[in-house]
Amino acid sequence: MDFDKKQVLDAILKNKMYSDEFEHNLEDSRTTFACKKYEIESELYNIIIEFEEEAYWNDVDEYVSQNVKVVWLSVIDFDGREWEHLFDYDEIEFSVDY
Repeated sequence: MDFDKKQVLDAILKNKMYSDEFEHNLEDSRTTFACKKYEIESELYNIIIEFEEEAYWNDVDEYVSQNVKVVWLSVIDFDGREWEHLFDYDEIEFSVDY
């Protein structure tokens, strides 16, 4: 079976990501990082993707997202084969609806 990159990207893009899903905790720094993992099933693949959001705190209960990036991607087809190193993470980040 050949890898269907378009199907993986389409499945990731159909998954809605919201900024309030990241759980930030204000500590000693005004900049914090939080991760959120999504498990997505498409017709041919199981996809696990993890995003990291960088936030800057304006006040103790208010922050602004500075950056969101992909930190982990795993694609496994239904035959159990893992497909690695097929994506540039920037390619995904520029396509995600956030």
